[in-house]
Amino acid sequence: MNPNPMNPQQPASQAKKMSTAVIVLIVMGVLFIPCVGCLAAIAIPNFIRFQARSKQSEAKSNLKAAYIGQKSLLGEKDVLGTRANDIGFSPDRSRYLYLIGEDELAPTFPGATTTGLREAVPADLLAELDPEGQCPDDCTITMIAAGNIDNDATVDVWSVSMKARTIGGVPVPAGQPYNHINDVSE
Repeated sequence: MNPNPMNPQQPASQAKKMSTAVIVLIVMGVLFIPCVGCLAAIAIPNFIRFQARSKQSEAKSNLKAAYIGQKSLLGEKDVLGTRANDIGFSPDRSRYLYLIGEDELAPTFPGATTTGLREAVPADLLAELDPEGQCPDDCTITMIAAGNIDNDATVDVWSVSMKARTIGGVPVPAGQPYNHINDVSE
């Protein structure tokens, strides 16, 4: 038997097997690529929404911490803080602008959007900031978080208040963060 692969006396079935294998690989590739594309089209938007929702948890947990700081200060000194330092609030590496009384704490996360955040907060919500701290008699002090967490035109806006509110017909208990403008597309 001649080991030369170019020998025409080698069986034609071997060449046929090679061409069949190449055809099968091509067909598999043609079918595989659209399948991967379909899976990516489904998975990528879901992953982006999941990421954005996890970023929203920053605003909720930080606003709850600010609320607890206000409650503690109110319990200890019978006043509410009009500055972040009054309540011991200093978020670390935040993606949100935090508005607490007189203070604006800008986002500190690298690459976080800082422009247009305060302007995106509804005017009626800004009116609830109460920088003079007219509590505890009419305790309406509200703390706000605003951030563009998915780099689109919409800004995510959350708030928490020292007293129960009704927003859009929905009762919101004191200390419960409320999402006024949702930056996470559904």
